[in-house]
This record gives sequence, structure tokens and C-alpha cells, in this order.
Amino acid sequence: DANEFTEIRSNSYFNIGYQGWANTVRIFEKLGYLTIFPGGYFEVQQTGYQTKLKISDKFKELVNKFKLTYQDILKRTPPISLKDSEDNEIKVINSKTTNPIRKRIERYNNLILSSDIELPIDKIDYDRRRKVGFANRTYTKHYLDRSYKSGGKYYGPCWQNLSKELRKEIKINGQETVELDFNAMHLHLLYCKVNKKLSDYIPEGMDAYQLPNRNRKIVKTSFTCCINNNCNKDNVNQVVGRKIAKKFPEIFEKNTSYRDILDELGSHHPEVSKFFYAQIGNEISNMESKVSDYI
Repeated sequence: DANEFTEIRSNSYFNIGYQGWANTVRIFEKLGYLTIFPGGYFEVQQTGYQTKLKISDKFKELVNKFKLTYQDILKRTPPISLKDSEDNEIKVINSKTTNPIRKRIERYNNLILSSDIELPIDKIDYDRRRKVGFANRTYTKHYLDRSYKSGGKYYGPCWQNLSKELRKEIKINGQETVELDFNAMHLHLLYCKVNKKLSDYIPEGMDAYQLPNRNRKIVKTSFTCCINNNCNKDNVNQVVGRKIAKKFPEIFEKNTSYRDILDELGSHHPEVSKFFYAQIGNEISNMESKVSDYI
């Protein structure tokens, strides 16, 4: 229906309204390119069916004639995004700084678009499928605070919105894929800031976020929040509490002192505890993005 289409439209390649698409489909049917099987709601069965479209051989011949592939309608996003401290978009100017960044991302995006990336669409429930935006396949590097030294995370492709379990089933050019996970990345980067290595203080195989009698998910979330720009010692319990309640409602407990948890974590990592509440999240994100660039 029109409401559902409005949501899907925001993630589609063509910015065409609902009536435009509906009229196009009707014209295609008249031209013999497809058949429309109308949906509806049936009171007796109390069941609704969506309208379905079946393409004809004539449509297939048209696609083959112009040698079209699904890559031809994939959504391309700008390679670089720059925002100010108020989250307003800033125009990206070509310069000695931005040109190498743009070229690197465009090369990678072109590689993605020229590859056959098979997603496990059949294993995604319908409501979730509507929101994933499967036309989104390219990356944008997002910088913050009007600076190319702040932020720099990669966003864009639809697979970023899939669960870890579903991402395992992605295939590229028919080949199975493996997802690399860099354990305790942000802690590693904090140690790098003081020219030290996390592995010199925490033995290999030992979890850097694990504290006695504490849930690891809560510890890691508390740490991630405490280095971001909106968190300080005065509001840490509120900031982390909201995050835990939303992300992990099954383990959320009221009146938890996340400040105490961070004090404990700081005692396990005294070399970098001075960065807790230092509001360096955007700087760390920039460091992390450079690791991604290197890979």
C-alpha cells in the first residue's frame, strides 16, 4: 500500500512516488511485460494477501536485449559525508585532503558494484526485509565536527543492518565469506595513544572487557559510552542505562551504578583510564577508520 511504499521509497534507487510506480506497473501490464495478481483481505479466512507481479518472457527478452543486471539499479551514495557539531551536512570540497579519500572509496565501491553479492533474503522476515534497503550497496565515509580528523566511520551497505548470523551467509561471486572480528578494538587504540600494546598487559586469550561478577555486554557498552562526546561522570548512569535498556532489555537492571563498573574497568587498565570520560570517541573512530582503510 501507499504507506508501506513511502518507507521503501526512502531506500530505493529511484525517487518516484507511489502513484508513479503504480501507473508504471499498469502500463507494463498493458504492454505485456507482466501480469498483476491483485491482493486483498478475505474476511472468511481472516487473511490478507499482497499484490504479486509475474514478469513475462517479453520482459526477460527486454532485459537480455540491453544486457541489464541488478547492479544497474543499485543505489550509489556519495563517498564522503561531512557534518558540523550540530549534525548539519557540510558541502565536501575537492582538495588535496578529500581527493585521495574519494578515489580510494570509489575504487572499493566500484569493486562491490561489479561483484555478485548474494544476500540471505529468504531468511529475513518480511517486516525486517522492508527496512533493510537492499538497493544500498556502497560505502560512505562519515566525518564529523567539520574535520577530516574526526569520525570517518563507514556506513551505507544493507548488510550492515543484518545480524551477525545472517552476515555469515553472504556469498560473493558464489564464494562463502568470513567476517573478521577485531577484539577490543577501541581499547587497543587507547593503548596505541600512549605508545603501548594491550597485549603487553592483558594476556592473549583473556577478554579485556571481562570483570569479576559483571556481564561483559554491560561492561563493553559502558566503556563505549564513556569515551563518547555526550558522556561524563555526572551523567554516565543515565547515558549507559538508556543504552542498555534499549540494546539489552533482558539484562537491564534499574539503579545499576555504571560509574562503579567503569572504575573497576579502569583499575584493570590503569594505563588508559585517563581517557575515560575524555570525550574522544570521534578521534578513536577516526583511528579505527584508518585501520579499515589499511585493510
